Amino acid sequence: MSRKSLSKKEPAIWYLCNSCKCNVFAKDREQHSCTEQESDESKQQNSTFVKNKKLFTNQFAEKSVTDDLKGINANKVNNLIFLHESIFPLCDLVLGDYVLVSSSALAKNTSIVRSAWPMSTANQGIVCVSQEELRTTWKSTLDLRITIEKLSNDLIPASQISLQPEDAETIDENVWPDIKRVLSIQMRGNIYCVNNEISVNFFNKPFKFIVKELKSNPSSDELQSLVDQFQSMQINAEKCFLVTSSTALELHQSTRVEDEDSKATTRPKIDQIGGMTEVLTQLKDCMNIALGNTTSGSSFYVPRSVILSGQNGSGKTLLCDAVIEQSDAQIIRVTASEIFSKYFGESESKLVGYFEKAYKNHPNPTIIVIEEVSSISPKETKEESSKRVQMAFLNILDEIHIRKDASRLFLVTTTSNVDNVNLAVRRYGRLDVEIEIPVPDPITREQILLKQLKFVKHTLNEEDVKNIANNSHGFIASDLSNLVAKSAMHAARKNTSGEPLIELNDIQFAYCQVVPSAMKEVVIKCPNVKWSDIGGQDELKLQLKQAIEWPLLHPETFTRLGIQPPRGVLMFGPPGCSKTMIAKALATESNVNFISIKGPELFSMWVGESERAVRDLFHKARQVAPSIIFFDEIDAIGGERSASASGSSVKERVLTQLLTEMDGVNALINVTIVAATNRPDLIDKAIMRPGRLDRIVYVRLPDAKTRQEIFRIKLSKMPLGDDVSIGSLVAQSEGYSGAEIQAICQEAAMYALEDNLNVETIAWKYFDKALTNVKPRTSPELLKLYDDYSNESLKV
Repeated sequence: MSRKSLSKKEPAIWYLCNSCKCNVFAKDREQHSCTEQESDESKQQNSTFVKNKKLFTNQFAEKSVTDDLKGINANKVNNLIFLHESIFPLCDLVLGDYVLVSSSALAKNTSIVRSAWPMSTANQGIVCVSQEELRTTWKSTLDLRITIEKLSNDLIPASQISLQPEDAETIDENVWPDIKRVLSIQMRGNIYCVNNEISVNFFNKPFKFIVKELKSNPSSDELQSLVDQFQSMQINAEKCFLVTSSTALELHQSTRVEDEDSKATTRPKIDQIGGMTEVLTQLKDCMNIALGNTTSGSSFYVPRSVILSGQNGSGKTLLCDAVIEQSDAQIIRVTASEIFSKYFGESESKLVGYFEKAYKNHPNPTIIVIEEVSSISPKETKEESSKRVQMAFLNILDEIHIRKDASRLFLVTTTSNVDNVNLAVRRYGRLDVEIEIPVPDPITREQILLKQLKFVKHTLNEEDVKNIANNSHGFIASDLSNLVAKSAMHAARKNTSGEPLIELNDIQFAYCQVVPSAMKEVVIKCPNVKWSDIGGQDELKLQLKQAIEWPLLHPETFTRLGIQPPRGVLMFGPPGCSKTMIAKALATESNVNFISIKGPELFSMWVGESERAVRDLFHKARQVAPSIIFFDEIDAIGGERSASASGSSVKERVLTQLLTEMDGVNALINVTIVAATNRPDLIDKAIMRPGRLDRIVYVRLPDAKTRQEIFRIKLSKMPLGDDVSIGSLVAQSEGYSGAEIQAICQEAAMYALEDNLNVETIAWKYFDKALTNVKPRTSPELLKLYDDYSNESLKV
């Protein structure tokens, strides 16, 4: 090789190879070889050289921010490629020339056009780009091989560019004109090819677009030289166009197929999923790293498997399909029912076969989806065939992290209960990442509803949707979809002539028909009882409003004062004093999830099952918070423990579990406990302390004012005779409970029917007879017990 240098004192940067007539970078001189008189990219993978005014190199690095770059717009810096100044004369370049950059490491293997900018030092590499450009456009800096060549100065202006949002995201038509103006300014003066990516920041929200189509309308003079211009670019079939001030930008959206057959086979789009931004981002990041779409680094462990958990109907399958839809990878779905076989060894063979199919597809990307992985690898199993399949699955999970032909494999598994999956499978290194889809909160429910309502005609405004979301506690994604579907059906029944138009009353009707999935195991159907249906009891109503309604309506006040809302309320008093009825009114008026439990429901003959029932009850209440747990006759499960108790009885173990859940390590947030009992003296003192049941309310026998209110409510729906006096009824019902007052009204009506089935009014004589036959049943001894307990609790 002959030395090519203008100064004898300075070391040469380039050397001319006499055999292949190419210029070789000084540090790669020893590696250069041209046995066949050729020095192209395929022959010289590890060397940097210039031939035919084209630069071939793997000397690639990030350009650090220097004084000459400060003050320059970031978008302008991203459209520059920094070359060592010695390259410019070899490639016939001057400052600002456009160059075509090609590499298999570029996104979608396309070419990009950048403006050449000289740099004097080569210690970071012979070619450099900005940090943002390195992160977004280039996949990796490891073993990167690029080719750079000069573009012709006669560039074709683009008349129209069609841009598609990345990941099939839809852009609001109201926002697109503003984004388009920002893009026009950012893109002006730059050159783009098909499949180039363009990033723009609009009000601190990043948007990424892909160039789908480029069009040009050349004049008659330009038509003559169009072919020559393309040939001079030396880009084969690649077409590059210059963006000018007259270039029109068009939003490219994939159109939905309207025929029913196509709808059935079309995978869901990401823009159809609402409220799962965080989960969606986690899943996409894992997929992109595993499939090689995102840089992971040489020493970074690449997670290749994910377990997605969530309740049935939370959107696991929908989420998987939507993420997979945007990938061009081969999809392999594994169904547990297809794996298991009655023949020895066939189940394991089938499972291994799915993964062998993925290995054969290498180096193309492959995604394997296994739904309900707990059926393949359960936590506990006694069947020999299931154990063999489980061991085979463990071996497969170990292999996909070490086999070279699994370098572009991604495994997605789903389960409705992650606790049912074998712990050996769940550890890092097998199923690497666990992603949970939680029960949606009000904000998430609102986002899901907005997505669902996009596909139907409706008259709902934003405030209506927000109110529906706030009142649909415990609803998961499938419940909200069901809510919209039932609303559309109700609207269609009202309007059979055209397309149904959903109104607020249709949603309200459907709301009563849909039971939240998160509550199906414990939900109860409460009568429509309101506070107005209960006479008196103002003190008790206030106590419950303070415990339930105030924390929900005024949470900022509790935070400002640094206090916690009451954890629980205990109602005690004689039978028939509306304790249970008040709980029903609380369920109706509070608009929160209401879970009613009777003591015996928690007991089981199997050891540990009773404690599990209590634990599951509180876990469910936390999931669907805000919620109320109502214990009717709590003395049945919270009876006082004796001093000689060993703690081995079922009742004592249940009580211990109940105490732990009420005020244990897992705090109850937005979960309120309401309990009722006729025998407060039998309840264990540990339950009664502040922090568990904070408020203890004595529901007394109704006084004269309360009895008058109860009679007014009960008699408002009954036709009364002129001689009936509510005041006389109140005076003669001293010592009666609310239930006994209702019995007086019922008995009077029955006596009237005995005399005449066609009776129009109920006369006083029938009430007089009812008062004679219905006597108060609360004994003085029991009242004294309540008074003593009330005085004792107040002293404490």
